[in-house]
Amino acid sequence: MFQDSVTHRVTDMRRRRRFRVANWLAMSLGLTALEALVSALILLFMTVGLPWGEGGVALLAALCSACVFGVTSFPAARTLMDQQRLRYLDVLGAPVAFLAAVSLGWLVAQLANAPPAAPDIPDMLAFGAAGLMLGLVRWALYRHVLAMMHVGQFQVDRIGLIGHMDDLHHFEQRSKIWRNGAQVVVRLDPAGIDRDALALDRFISEATARGCSRLIIVGDYAAPSNTLLLKKTLYAARGYALGIAFSPQPRLPPGAAQMLSLSTRPLDDGAQLTKRLFDIVAASGALLVTLPVLVLVALLIRLEGGGPVLFRQQRKGFNGETFSILKFRSMRVTESTGTITPAKEGDSRITPLGRLIRRTSIDELPQLLNVLVGDMSMVGPRPHANSQDRELDRDFADYAGRRRIKPGITGWAQVNGYRGELISPLQVEGRIRHDLDYIANWSLMLDIKIIWLTAFSPTTHKNAR
Repeated sequence: MFQDSVTHRVTDMRRRRRFRVANWLAMSLGLTALEALVSALILLFMTVGLPWGEGGVALLAALCSACVFGVTSFPAARTLMDQQRLRYLDVLGAPVAFLAAVSLGWLVAQLANAPPAAPDIPDMLAFGAAGLMLGLVRWALYRHVLAMMHVGQFQVDRIGLIGHMDDLHHFEQRSKIWRNGAQVVVRLDPAGIDRDALALDRFISEATARGCSRLIIVGDYAAPSNTLLLKKTLYAARGYALGIAFSPQPRLPPGAAQMLSLSTRPLDDGAQLTKRLFDIVAASGALLVTLPVLVLVALLIRLEGGGPVLFRQQRKGFNGETFSILKFRSMRVTESTGTITPAKEGDSRITPLGRLIRRTSIDELPQLLNVLVGDMSMVGPRPHANSQDRELDRDFADYAGRRRIKPGITGWAQVNGYRGELISPLQVEGRIRHDLDYIANWSLMLDIKIIWLTAFSPTTHKNAR
């Protein structure tokens, strides 16, 4: 496919082993870890002659300096991935960052009660030489990574293409998308959509299952058929965390000027990592704090009438994937399949203990396990029973957009009073609106605010049933 647009040397290099990487953030973290490892080896080699004390103190100071240097290396690695070019300012920043890290290591040694000693001139020259060596290491490492990217050895960004096969062929051949770490994993010809109404839905599901981060529609924007295709694709993909772009000039290299972004992922790689780390820390801490309550409630449920302690039910989560949500059983009847009847005020199925734990949201605490395994998040749109989910998906066009991030134990809609039974369309629209606002404006501080309001705001619990 690439024979017509690259030299034989580049074609030969592309036959080398390729490396599949989760995302650009993982690439950046990998480069950062490698630089930190090199600096740690250099510092450990120099430990004997460093004025940092002896034994464990010197080792601690060296490792602290290496960690600091690694942290300061991340912005340079991230810039390399974003711009895909070598900036000599980043190379020159390596010696400066190393010397700053060494200074901090010396301070750590003094705080650890090492014998006070200032570095002499030979030590300073050794530090300077080590800093220059790390600058050369960064220069060589970044050049090698860029060379591997240039010939498509890194497969980072998995994409799906929609368009007529001739246009897709020219798009892939002329644009050299593999230079940017892109790998086409699925393709769809619009003719298939005309023959099968569900072809587009299956294509998007397959693209998501195969790890695509975006879809690119290739074709002539002026063509009425492509305008309709854009609308169909945006509608079909509204419930998936996919970026969607349009390339109106398939036979030209699609630089920034030739690509029109129609939709972006709600959370980029960095935001997803931040949210996931917060979920793990918060869920682990909450489980430790509430462990006595969990044990007590489980015993009381068994004593109240026997039967299972936990209630499991299938729900739709991130990108429409099905998972089993966990709750403390609060009803005499557990409906796990078929049509689900939502709880109402005064519902006779709710046990006395169940009424208490539902009112205080204690019945939701087992979902901390859902968070730890990755099915849910601490904060996000609340998932509904599958039967209710299908009805709302059919009746409200924007409802599916809630599935573009993981469902949560609590959410922005819940702390604003949209909790409990959905009686009117206005309540449904209010919940959808608040959930979509949360997705569009996500931040770590917003998650912390919502958790705080969930715990202490009376508005959160006023509609609990």
